[in-house]
Amino acid sequence: MELTIPNLKSWSDGITRQLDAFEVKIVDARREVARALTESLASNIPVWSGRTLRSVHATNSGSPLPVENHPDRGDTSSEGPYRFHQEFGATSKMPLGSEPMRGSAYSTALASLDSVTYDLSQPLYITISSTAAMLANVAAAPTSQTARNHAVVTELAKAQVKAMFPYLKGG
Repeated sequence: MELTIPNLKSWSDGITRQLDAFEVKIVDARREVARALTESLASNIPVWSGRTLRSVHATNSGSPLPVENHPDRGDTSSEGPYRFHQEFGATSKMPLGSEPMRGSAYSTALASLDSVTYDLSQPLYITISSTAAMLANVAAAPTSQTARNHAVVTELAKAQVKAMFPYLKGG
């Protein structure tokens, strides 16, 4: 039996268009998952000054961006705008989401998504480069007795995203 394709160029062009359309769908899905994961992490990290939340960063490189080099990390020096701790309020008594510094820090974390490449030739990492984030992740920030979020932040974010996108597999 012999298979003959009468118009090979037309057939090949059709396959190429379908593959291109499929790649666009995959890139869009990658963008949606990255946004959902970043939003989930940002929503579950307790905020005091906002520095930890501002360290949530999307990148195409293989290493997290150090907090010191993070764009718009805020001035945490004694002369900077965050020098008065009372500006933050008694965040240990506030529910997650109501902290005064959350809004700008949340915006900074999400803005990093605009600077990454979503094409499939580049790796995509969502990183948290603050050491305080690791304490928050194990419910030890500021101490284990006063932590406001007793869930493991990263595992909670992964579970929320997997529930939103059931086609995701793996860790």
